[in-house]
Amino acid sequence: MDFENHVAARVHEVTELHKGQRNSIGYLYTDVPSWVMGRGEQAEQNDTTMIYPWINAILPLGESSPGKWRWLEHLKQRYPNAEAAAKVWGLPVSPTYGISWTEMARQTDWSNATDVASAKKDMLTFMPIIAEQWYSLHARLIRKQDPNHLILGDKNMVMWHYDFMLPAIKKHVDVVCVQAYGPWEKDRKLCDMIYEATGKPIFNGDGCFGLAGPKQQEWGVKGFRTGAKSLEDVARLYEEMLRGMMSTPYYIGWHHCGYMEQWDEAERGDAPRNENGFLDPLENHRTQWTDVLRDINPKVAMLHEAAKRAER
Repeated sequence: MDFENHVAARVHEVTELHKGQRNSIGYLYTDVPSWVMGRGEQAEQNDTTMIYPWINAILPLGESSPGKWRWLEHLKQRYPNAEAAAKVWGLPVSPTYGISWTEMARQTDWSNATDVASAKKDMLTFMPIIAEQWYSLHARLIRKQDPNHLILGDKNMVMWHYDFMLPAIKKHVDVVCVQAYGPWEKDRKLCDMIYEATGKPIFNGDGCFGLAGPKQQEWGVKGFRTGAKSLEDVARLYEEMLRGMMSTPYYIGWHHCGYMEQWDEAERGDAPRNENGFLDPLENHRTQWTDVLRDINPKVAMLHEAAKRAER
């Protein structure tokens, strides 16, 4: 209940500010939530590490935690008794008294699984339960306060829409929000998979292409991984992305991440990379790019309408 009360208070605070705004689209939750430990962090761990931060947070809790008991209910469905589950997880089992589910609820160190494969399956099959709780709780509380705006859910990276999340997203989110920084042909395949699983419109809530200039070499810039070698490359990638998205009927828009370029000396303090930009740090237009913006941006409504007509 503590967590639900926390979410309810936050939802009330936010909806009170925005439920009367006619120009607001809807509500986002978390910017890139940690559903699974990052690959770099995983590489530093051993094979028994629990890679799901939510489960890492629940298992060290004691017997008063509802989340801990929900985990044990999950294990009860997967094992004939508490002793069988405890042996998989390397928990202490008394040779005289065995172990009970209540005693397992008191165990706070679950980091020594002896049957790693079974433990991993336990965790993976628990993640849909967590995703359902997360998305259903937020949707229920938001719709109680504001039934007139869309629910956009979390802003997950496009490649991190895991199978265990998609059923809950399908049930409790109106528009799927992704962060997509790849070339359109690569990101389109991922978006097609998400759309096939959810049937929901998709919005790219954070994406861009970038080129690290001579004064951005230490940090690099957002969107640099697409390999652009010049501003002309950046402009071409931008146009390909916009044309591709707007020619896809289920795609409803794109929030471009970056407006004004930053140099290494202009540290934001909250991000490890500089912004790219249509303007340089002195507010001069990057004309190789802005000329393309002027040409393609006014055409997006026409492209999207043509794609919808073709679909019909």
